[in-house]
Amino acid sequence: MIDAIRDADLVSLGGDPQFRFPDGSVAELPDHGIDITCVENTRLSWARQVTDSANEAMSLIGEISPEALVEQGWSRFYLAFSEQKAAGFDPADHLYITWESAGRVMPDPDIKPFSAREHGLPSRKWLTPDRTRKAGSLSFLGLY
Repeated sequence: MIDAIRDADLVSLGGDPQFRFPDGSVAELPDHGIDITCVENTRLSWARQVTDSANEAMSLIGEISPEALVEQGWSRFYLAFSEQKAAGFDPADHLYITWESAGRVMPDPDIKPFSAREHGLPSRKWLTPDRTRKAGSLSFLGLY
């Protein structure tokens, strides 16, 4: 999944593990989510953001134990898991991770720089709105 995102020239933003039940309901573990921090540095070239975010994502995903997520799921969603288990549901077979990515867009000429001083703020720096990313442009779901 991460390789496909990188190959599509998209930046990885992060994701959350979740269990998808056969009836269509979802149990998410957002406190075990993956947040890619290197994308906060938008001064890097787009190619570097794509590569760095993929590398960080692979590293962080590698640190997560699917067994620990299933155990956490059982403790957090015991009643739902028990009901599903009676119907033959095995949480380990239904652990997925949603993944958010962002694509590059051309700068919008209508977006003007923001002057902190003009707005009565103490900074003299000019802040330019982020015009390089279209956040949340794609969401992926992959079997963990």
